[in-house]
Amino acid sequence: MTTSSWGGGGGSVAVRLWCCGLLMLLSGGGGGGGAVAQRSPAATPAYKTLSGKPPLVIAKGGFSGVFPDSSRNAYVFALSSTSGDTTLWCNVQLTKDGVGICLRDLLMDNCTSINLAYPAGKKAYIVNGELKKGWFPIDYNMSSLQTVICECQPIIFQLFDPRFTV
Repeated sequence: MTTSSWGGGGGSVAVRLWCCGLLMLLSGGGGGGGAVAQRSPAATPAYKTLSGKPPLVIAKGGFSGVFPDSSRNAYVFALSSTSGDTTLWCNVQLTKDGVGICLRDLLMDNCTSINLAYPAGKKAYIVNGELKKGWFPIDYNMSSLQTVICECQPIIFQLFDPRFTV
């Protein structure tokens, strides 16, 4: 009984033949004699958008799946982990001293811990014809918000609550 130089067992021959076949397919030599029509690179758009241009990336609230919505870390991470032409969408709320801050809601108690820092600060304003009660950015200076207020996740997931400041 003789042994072939392929290794003796039937399994190794099958593996080598499979690898050779895969190599032929990947290199374009899978048969057919090259009769397959190929498109020119100019005719095929680089992206499958209607215009063929790169898709627009709009990060509303930054990378809010990883960090609290509209936090500084969410915006920094969104810019560092996506394409260079990413647009950041921020809901700007103005403070008493005219500083714009990014918050996902006009009522600060819906997205920060302001009610813990200023328990007596709840006010009422008519906004778009509707009475709203809560804590509003317009009632506070940026310096008072920066030192004590933390961004909060929705009720569903509050891992970040005391860790990220406005």
